[in-house]
Amino acid sequence: MFVSCLLLVIALPAAADLPSLSAEYLAADATRAQRLSLIAEIADLGHDRAHDFLVDQLLDERDPILKRALFRTVDGALSLLPARVVRQTITDSDPYLRFRTLETIAMIGDSAAVERARSVLTYDEDPRVRGVAIRFLGTIGDVRSTRFVLETCAQLSYRDQKEAIGVLAHVPASVFAAVFSDNRAWVEDEKNGPLRLMSTLVLAAKADKNDARLLRELLHDDDRIVAFSAGLALDRISGRGAGAGVQRALQRTKLTEERVRMLTIVEQMAIPDPGLTKLLTSELKQKDWTLRAAAAGALGVVGDIFAVDPLFERYARDKIWQVKVACIEALGKTRRPEVVPRLIDLLDKTTGRLLRTTRLALARLTGVDLGEKSTPWRQWWEKNIDFFEPPPLSTVEWIDRDPTADKYAFYGLEITSDRVAFVLDVSGSMQGGKMALLKKELGRVIESLPATARFNMIFFNQEVSAWQQTSKPMTRKNRAGALDAVRYMEADGATNLWGAMMTAMTDPQIDSIYLLSDGQPTAGEIVDLGQICRLIGDRNRTQRIAIHVVMIGVKSAELRRLAVESGGSYIEA
Repeated sequence: MFVSCLLLVIALPAAADLPSLSAEYLAADATRAQRLSLIAEIADLGHDRAHDFLVDQLLDERDPILKRALFRTVDGALSLLPARVVRQTITDSDPYLRFRTLETIAMIGDSAAVERARSVLTYDEDPRVRGVAIRFLGTIGDVRSTRFVLETCAQLSYRDQKEAIGVLAHVPASVFAAVFSDNRAWVEDEKNGPLRLMSTLVLAAKADKNDARLLRELLHDDDRIVAFSAGLALDRISGRGAGAGVQRALQRTKLTEERVRMLTIVEQMAIPDPGLTKLLTSELKQKDWTLRAAAAGALGVVGDIFAVDPLFERYARDKIWQVKVACIEALGKTRRPEVVPRLIDLLDKTTGRLLRTTRLALARLTGVDLGEKSTPWRQWWEKNIDFFEPPPLSTVEWIDRDPTADKYAFYGLEITSDRVAFVLDVSGSMQGGKMALLKKELGRVIESLPATARFNMIFFNQEVSAWQQTSKPMTRKNRAGALDAVRYMEADGATNLWGAMMTAMTDPQIDSIYLLSDGQPTAGEIVDLGQICRLIGDRNRTQRIAIHVVMIGVKSAELRRLAVESGGSYIEA
């Protein structure tokens, strides 16, 4: 018996130790899949030396997939992220790492975390990362943080404002009273429209009867959107509901742009009101497509079970791609389980931008990403249908994808649409190697686009010229013509970015733009890059074009923000 036990002990394989596992990880021929497995094995060792090794690899790693895996492992294994990790990951080029780092240090909630959050909200280009800062600072509940969030978000994007409105609506009434008593000029200063509107929207979301006097003053504001928002707030405070007030306001104005803005305000406030569901459903039938798209967006966040069928019906009937995109995005926001199988059915019936939007809507609704084929989704749904509940939105902000899996790409950016325009900087600074690489990348894309795609190229220096007046299908003849145009591209002159983007955005067939540039605008009607990005962002709120940006040899926080907020991507090559 003793001999048998001894033999059994001898036969057992020795447990892997850190030196052998780390050597395997660092081996030059180790694949990504092998390293991902080794990260888990090293973490399972559970001792300080293993954790130190993983931290060292995190700080040195360049592969984004491995870097994220290392961060998740280190963050889960250690009760407190090391300061050297925080210093690097809070400013990392990968927004996922900045997001998770800020989430982790926000849980500590000390003064250092507050200052980092203020810096992120001021300077970070990604709205998901800024969202963490808004939620953290907004829940502190003091006058200083509340004022900072209100003032900063008033100048940021629609998404930031919506996040802030939801958070600040729960700030104690005494804090808000102090903020407004110190800053009465916000309401009285006609030049400070964005901050006045933002303040009104927060008051509307709070629906506190103590704010009624101030809101009645805002009813007579010269800015009709501010007055509209104050009216919604008073309707909520009185218990009348928002539906009737929105209907009256829409009937009083015939200006399409103003009606669209009102519907956008309804979406920002996210008021659950059966009266609004009925009204917004009727707005889906408007002749102007921008009104239909805005109504769909609002219906997704304020509607109920009765919003689902009208959104699917509008998607099926509408011929405008922007409205179709708005309907799919809205269905994903309804957070209703019965939407899942119907979105899965759409995967077999869509291509390009609509297919990508459907996949993203499913991923954000379910918390998993199973790609663009319906079969894996159907199998998953069969297993989960009986106990499925949509996960919290904060847990589905990020969808990890392998960047090496792209079918075809432009400087590494996946081509996710079949209705694309390339806006290309051919100014003098693009001479030499930059132009040679551009011709190679663009030629490869043109050869790879499917025959069903629509395509155009907009070239800009101090002038703007288009390959075709409108996008063209990729027939054999058009493909050959496009390749010829690329072959004869030359770099010369200044940089008219504004004119080029306006030209690209006038084509109703285009749903995705790939912008390439290597510098600041120096020619055209507008040359201030911040102003250009703000105006494009405002226009794109209804157009819903995904804007992808490739910057050659330089960085641009403004263009990075524009890309992310449009649903596009940004890289520096």
